[in-house]
Amino acid sequence: MDFAIAQNATTLPAPYNQNSPADQNSVSTFIDGLFANGNGQVRNPTAMQNGILAAAQADQPGYWLIDVAAQAAILELWRTIWMNHVRNIANNVQNGVPATTQATDIALFESIAAYVQANRIAIYIPDITYVGPDAGPNTSPVYSIAGYERADLFLTPQEIAQPNGDAATAKVLNILAFMELFATGAHFVAINSSVDIPDGTPPAFLDMFQNHGALHTNTSTTYMHSHYSGAKGLTNIGAGYAYPNTVGGSSQETYAGWQTDGFWGSIFGAVGGAVSDIVNADIAPVPCPFVCSLLAGNTSRRAPNTFFQLEGWPGILSRGFGAKGRHGQDFAVHQATKWNISTYGASPFSEKRGTTVFLAPNNWQPQQRVTTWTSYCGSQTLQGWYDTNLIRPAPV
Repeated sequence: MDFAIAQNATTLPAPYNQNSPADQNSVSTFIDGLFANGNGQVRNPTAMQNGILAAAQADQPGYWLIDVAAQAAILELWRTIWMNHVRNIANNVQNGVPATTQATDIALFESIAAYVQANRIAIYIPDITYVGPDAGPNTSPVYSIAGYERADLFLTPQEIAQPNGDAATAKVLNILAFMELFATGAHFVAINSSVDIPDGTPPAFLDMFQNHGALHTNTSTTYMHSHYSGAKGLTNIGAGYAYPNTVGGSSQETYAGWQTDGFWGSIFGAVGGAVSDIVNADIAPVPCPFVCSLLAGNTSRRAPNTFFQLEGWPGILSRGFGAKGRHGQDFAVHQATKWNISTYGASPFSEKRGTTVFLAPNNWQPQQRVTTWTSYCGSQTLQGWYDTNLIRPAPV
């Protein structure tokens, strides 16, 4: 896919070292550099908003804040972790994964690869075309949607046995397309509701973050989030999961200890680290993973699907529950454009305009409704943030 790249895109030092102190070769320094928002820097809100609007007008499916070399290094690392798992090869330096790679990055892409393989998962990408700016004050891009493009992500035993064959190569390109969308902040929904798939429902994608899941130890319960109102009942307090719990100040570490869906657990877990996170909440840890702020949760209270997206930085208690600081500055650009903002870029694929990307078994058929918001458990609930002015059916 042909994504736009910011003119002042940040570069990743080569060679980088995730375990190094915060020096010029540190991933921590690279990440912190992405959040410098002075005049002319990559996250300058005005420059970022203008870049996103230009990318939208050019019908580009994403906007990178990092240069081509950084993209290649990060995506190749993630792809290698994925393919090593599929081929049952241990992740170590001999197989293309640097020894300093953080365990949370390895565990995440191994877990997603395992889910994809076990459930024969495909990706469903909205076929959208830029229409023009919204008439509102923020001129958010408006799109038409003509349906979805499906591409298989799972590899068959034959493709695994012949990794250099045409079929396997095509699947790897699909996996890289998923990673590009993930890295730039696309909103994903993994279809695992018994309502949407009555026969042969896959296990919940969210299970990997919950008790006994492979990612549970490094996952925190979120204070709250702005997605899928009512997924926790009347509120969204403690309704989602943040991964990993090593980024965003010590409140994340304290918070992780509670590991509960309960109201009091989420509140006391957050307050426990509020004092110390005032100091280091908006500073990358050393060492630092590439996935700094993955948010996941349920799309509805009953028979939910799982949503997930890479955000720019965790919403922090001492930063006004994310209204200020790194998370807050990204949210302001999101509000102006309705593109999702991640650590590394921005994406037009946001549930707020009905352009969700789906992961689902490859026999699932997305059904568009009159409002063009695809029907799934989670979209049937009226959401105040869904803006029908920003999406319309494609001309027949």
